[in-house]
Amino acid sequence: LTGQMHLQNESGSAYFSVEEYKRPHFEVVVDPVKETFRVNDSVNVIGHARSFSGAAVDGAQVRYRVVRSARFPWWWWCWYGYYPQSSTIEVSNGIAMTDDTGGFVIPFKAIPDKAVPKASQPVFTYTIYTDITDITGETHSGTGWCSVGYNTIEVSAYLPEMVEKSSKDSIDVMVNNLNGQPVPSDVEITIHKLNEPDVVFRNREWSRPDQ
Repeated sequence: LTGQMHLQNESGSAYFSVEEYKRPHFEVVVDPVKETFRVNDSVNVIGHARSFSGAAVDGAQVRYRVVRSARFPWWWWCWYGYYPQSSTIEVSNGIAMTDDTGGFVIPFKAIPDKAVPKASQPVFTYTIYTDITDITGETHSGTGWCSVGYNTIEVSAYLPEMVEKSSKDSIDVMVNNLNGQPVPSDVEITIHKLNEPDVVFRNREWSRPDQ
């Protein structure tokens, strides 16, 4: 049920449309990427369309776009005072179909921005936009993403700047792929003692005394 309303007052008039609320019958979910990829790899992003009753939405048309953007490590700005420029660009689009389980696959090639220097360690994020239309004409959208770089993993160690060695018998280390998913890895930790200076100079708290 739809209709058009006309609103008018002394200063002018306007038209607006009114439509009856239509309860959605299914949802679209794009799954997190658990695999590890490098630039120029062929990537398959998996998703599914499922009705709220739990039934699979099969035979639905999937229109998709893949848009690339870039991010850079925080230390690049600290060292150089700028970030390299990389424009947001669409790298792929197409049409797919859901299978009998409601699943679908979005394939694309992780093309990097070659204008960005490899030394800046860019991470390219490919955002996947999907619009799925079932056999009744109902359409719903879903969004996912996949991050790819020249390096494949990120390693993080959670330690404060100063640690009392007698109170710390282990170090927590996290190894994830660029999509934030854990990656089983062998980790080797090496601890080095720093060379101590012979004399430590500290900044004067007050002005130099006259006597």
